[in-house]
Amino acid sequence: MKRHISFILIFLLVISLVACGSKEVGNNSQPITVRISIDVKTALDKGYLDYDYILEELEVQATKSDTVWDILDRATKEKGIAVVKRGNGERLYISHIDSIGEFDFEKTSGWVFLINGEMPSYGAASKKVQIEDGDLIQWRFTLNVGKDLGKEIN
Repeated sequence: MKRHISFILIFLLVISLVACGSKEVGNNSQPITVRISIDVKTALDKGYLDYDYILEELEVQATKSDTVWDILDRATKEKGIAVVKRGNGERLYISHIDSIGEFDFEKTSGWVFLINGEMPSYGAASKKVQIEDGDLIQWRFTLNVGKDLGKEIN
């Protein structure tokens, strides 16, 4: 009798773990649609360039488990746009997009990203930055550590 009860308890435990685990995986792998753009408007405004977008707003398919980096990498590869990065994971840094990069034009220039107009405190490959369906990811070139975008990097 004890053996049957132990078997039933173990069976119920395994079933509940599988159900909980698959529910979370299902949520993270759920397909979503986000928009991404890459702009150099600040450089255009200062006369350094004669165009304002490297990539105009584009819808891309993603999952909730994707990082901002995953989405940028996918979109730029699809469009044949070169990206230079350094590091990985939490320390991933985008230094150049389409040959425009950090320290080009001014000593405090470089790339930043915004999600729905807000600049996250984490890097592009951080899992701490949650991507949701309908989000707008903007990669923006800054000449002044984000101040020219109305933001500031801490």
